[in-house]
Formats: sequence, C-alpha cells, structure tokens
Amino acid sequence: MLTALHHFNLIVSDKENTKRFYNGVLGLEIALETEIDDGEFSRGVGLPGTKVLATFFKLPGSNGLIETFQYVNPKSRSVPPDAKANDGGWQHLCFSVDDIEKTKLALEAQGIEFLSTPVTISPKHPDFAGVQFCYFLGPDREVIEIAGLGPTVKSELFQLVGRTALITGGGSGLGRAICIGFAEAGARVSVADISLENAIETARMIEAQGGEALRKGLT
Repeated sequence: MLTALHHFNLIVSDKENTKRFYNGVLGLEIALETEIDDGEFSRGVGLPGTKVLATFFKLPGSNGLIETFQYVNPKSRSVPPDAKANDGGWQHLCFSVDDIEKTKLALEAQGIEFLSTPVTISPKHPDFAGVQFCYFLGPDREVIEIAGLGPTVKSELFQLVGRTALITGGGSGLGRAICIGFAEAGARVSVADISLENAIETARMIEAQGGEALRKGLT
C-alpha cells in the first residue's frame, strides 16, 4: 500500500523559466535534471513519441519533490487564461511560512505579484481560526499559496495525546519529520528504522523536546 508522498507533477512551457522561478526566486534546490525520450514512458502517459525535459525540485522539510515536465513533443496546452480557483482537478501548491507578511514582501521585491493581500480566517472558525494565506502565480499561471498556520491548526486539529504511533523509516528524512510531528501532537512514538543508530538519534531529538519515544532497528 501507500508508503509516502513522493512528488507532485507540474507541466511547464519553458524549463529555464521554471528553474529561474522555483530555484532562483523561491529558493528550492534542484535535485535532478534529465531528458526522457523512452517508448515505455510514452506508453505510460498515453502519448506516442513523447519527449520530455524534466527538472525535479526538493520540497523544504521533506523528501518530497516537485517534478516539472516540459513536453517537447507533443506540445502541451497552457492553463486557460480564465481558469478559476474552483475549477476541477489539482488547483494549487501550498508552502507554509513562519511570517506571511515578511515572505510576501521578500517575494514582491523579486517581482512576484500576489492575487490579494494576506487574508485571515475568522477567529470563530472551529478548525482554521487565524490561518493566513495568499496566492500568486508561477511562470505558467500555476497557482501557488503561502500560508501561516494559526494556533488552532497547529495545536487542536492534530492531537494524538494518549496514543502510540509506530513509524517505519523514522531514522531520517520525511520519516524523521513525521516522528517529530507526531510527538509534538502528543503521541508516544515508536521509531523504527533499518539503521538502529538513526532510530536512536530520532528518539533523542523527540526526547530533547519533551516527547516520549521508543526506538527499534528493522532486520
């Protein structure tokens, strides 16, 4: 079954513009650049004679990736100019930020135009009180969101007090981040990893923050 989020895919018109934006402006690290010109790939995407220029960007704080494809052949259709936030399908990519106003100003200084000023959800909302967000567009009109998560979302939406969580692959990367997140939500975390040394290190990090953790190696 499903084990982890691996990547999001974004279709772009010009890989160099995409690199300038996601790497140069947003600061995402480029993990890989490659060209895909392969019969099996064409069969998989259902497009004969496919040739793709692919760039992968690392997502901050996780092992996940943004996978961008520029289709050299066949050419892609652009996002319609009248596309709206309530159209069907995947609609936007969201990055959490510590200070939404500061982040917005820093991006505006690099030429980014936002669709609105930051909005703040009503403090009366039962789940998302105090959440702030605003949208801007990427080079291919893809919608990107920055969000500041309010205290309600951080402390109440995800509560695991009194529960035990077993996390495999918890010794590094995304698995470690999940372990720490579960511990912050109050869970007693059992950290399992093929490397017992890595599992112990994750457990120590949890305990240093006042959490409770067990550690085990996988064989």
